[in-house]
Amino acid sequence: MYKKLITITFAIGISILGYYTFANNNSITQDIEIIQYSPNSVVSLIAAGDNLIHSSIYKAALVNGNYETYDFTQAYEHIATTIAGYDLAILNQETPLANQSPSDYPLFNSPPELGDKMLELGFNAFSHANNHILDKGEAGLIDTLDFWKSRNAFAYGAYYDEADLQTIKTMTINDIVFSFIGVTDHTNGLALPADHTAQLLYTHETDKINALIQAANDASDVVIVSAHWGNEGTHSPTKSQRDLASEWVEAGAEIILGTHPHVIQPMEFIEKPDGGNAFVVYSLGNFISAQNQVNTMLGQLVAMNIIKNGATGSIDLQEVTAIPIVTHYVPYYQNITVYPLSTYTDDLARNHNLKINGHYFSKEVLQNIVNNNISDKFLTTE
Repeated sequence: MYKKLITITFAIGISILGYYTFANNNSITQDIEIIQYSPNSVVSLIAAGDNLIHSSIYKAALVNGNYETYDFTQAYEHIATTIAGYDLAILNQETPLANQSPSDYPLFNSPPELGDKMLELGFNAFSHANNHILDKGEAGLIDTLDFWKSRNAFAYGAYYDEADLQTIKTMTINDIVFSFIGVTDHTNGLALPADHTAQLLYTHETDKINALIQAANDASDVVIVSAHWGNEGTHSPTKSQRDLASEWVEAGAEIILGTHPHVIQPMEFIEKPDGGNAFVVYSLGNFISAQNQVNTMLGQLVAMNIIKNGATGSIDLQEVTAIPIVTHYVPYYQNITVYPLSTYTDDLARNHNLKINGHYFSKEVLQNIVNNNISDKFLTTE
């Protein structure tokens, strides 16, 4: 008889370890020890930019709902399969969902059916840190938070009070704990009343933001910061955007999702203090809108896999991909809808309202904007 140390590891993450005593017929005559370890955890994420609901969008939804409800199916029918199926889907909901009539620029408000449609598409985290959250005052902000609360949905970036702001918002998916913080550069000159209880977080409040990121880092595996920042209409991030991104990564942020410029801006990895990589996209551009410039018709989604190492707990961001999208509409702002650029056609481009009105608009023009602003390593040919 002889004794030998043997480890048998199965693909499901279970090891059998121990000394086995073998007789001449190789039969095992001693007990074995079973040691179980945790496999890696994976979460798929997708993020979208400004869901900017102009009157032509909600009026068409009212028509599609036979004037009895707002049916936004047409607006999103070509992008629905692109959004579906992700574990975590984040949206910057640019317009409030207040208990008031729908309204257009400059003081937006959207019907509640819009929020229900976003949930149906698969979005499950909503940032309201943007320059339009006070369009309907403090009451509109609170109505918006109440709407998501009534749907058991996750919202951040606008807060009921200081205690709500200081409470780290977390969501656990597949054994990975995410935390969310939303900040905005400004609110178009609008301010909360002197006796307000609701709270917002502004990018100039650096000490407060860094403290929240550090607390979120202690409470979660992945800190996500939604930042409504930068200058509208430019593809170049400002020095302030880049400086804040670096500062937030230093404080503990893993993913920074930029919005507000209404056009796409670059994305990049930033090295974390522990040696891993954080990710920032400086602007996702519009998810949908009725704006009327060529570059505001082009937005981008960002998708990735977030991997948590089962042995060390470290986080790795893999397969980070930009998915360009196009807002399409025909003359008189009719039939506004969103397509992935990959499925957008030259025939559609020729019938776009901007092309008909003499703008230099085509699928090739849109692709050139993508190529000029997004690194090849984030693009896929699929």
